[in-house]
Amino acid sequence: MTTKTEVIDQLLAQWGILFPQVQLVGADREIRGGALERRRYDLVLHIQVGDVRHELVCEVKSLGEPRYLVQAIAALRTSTAGREGVSPVVIAPYFSDEGRTLCREAGINYVDLAGNMLLRFDQVLIDKTSPYSPRRTEEGAAYDIFAPVSSRVLRVLLENPQQTWKFASLSQESGVSLRTAYRVVSTLAEKGYVDKKRGAISLLMPGQLLELWAENYTVGLSVPTTLWREPFARSRPE
Repeated sequence: MTTKTEVIDQLLAQWGILFPQVQLVGADREIRGGALERRRYDLVLHIQVGDVRHELVCEVKSLGEPRYLVQAIAALRTSTAGREGVSPVVIAPYFSDEGRTLCREAGINYVDLAGNMLLRFDQVLIDKTSPYSPRRTEEGAAYDIFAPVSSRVLRVLLENPQQTWKFASLSQESGVSLRTAYRVVSTLAEKGYVDKKRGAISLLMPGQLLELWAENYTVGLSVPTTLWREPFARSRPE
């Protein structure tokens, strides 16, 4: 996993290549700011777009999935509220679609090492989406939650959106192994669709998860447009 320091080093080194339309005038690391100067920002960027100079107050994350962004977004919104001439920005190696959507809906700017950028301040709007999507290593490979076996876990969660589960009960109800249940839930948690504090698993965004499933529909897989209960074939191999 890329560290926060490595993200900052790469961003500063590649800025002119990634974002030629935005001039980087200067950068300050680990400086205090916000209420009573008690908060320490990861990075403050001084930029210029045309004749407009501006200051970007940045939180840096080593991953751009929603679960890692929520706290950064909340901290930035609080610490920059009422401050003129500055804008909050989250920086990561790469923002997933869900991560970018979360930032947009929260009114927070974002920048990543793949060349994605959203900056909104004064009369400036830069909305750049890069076609580049970095490959993950085998260790960090994304788990396919929409595969036939994995999707049984989704169905159980969506059929019982108010229920809290343990891994054992979710595994039994969906007819999958504990390992499969764990991998599906972990992937959903990383994307912000479930909460799994202390082993208690609860669904956070059933509507959005159902939409995501429909978007990733593949012929041969069953995507429920209306949810119903039916027994799963527990004898199928995984």
